[in-house]
Amino acid sequence: QEMASGQQEFEEFCEDCPDQKKRVRRDPALADNSLLPAKFQTLVGDELYRGLHEGFRGEVFGAPAPLPPTATPEQLLAAVQALMD
Repeated sequence: QEMASGQQEFEEFCEDCPDQKKRVRRDPALADNSLLPAKFQTLVGDELYRGLHEGFRGEVFGAPAPLPPTATPEQLLAAVQALMD
């Protein structure tokens, strides 16, 4: 689904900025609003996994390292099980 009113330039929350916001300009490669949902999902997924793997705000979750594209089904199942444990 397309973001009907996606802006090319906007203010975004910034925890470390003095006024807690910063000006952001969208990557020209993402000028087409129909590309935004998939890109957003990818970035959010990457950030969630990074937090699970490397920790987030001092909390360590111990997620397994990323698997290579050649991983076996057994390796994949073991990694998923480690996330659930």
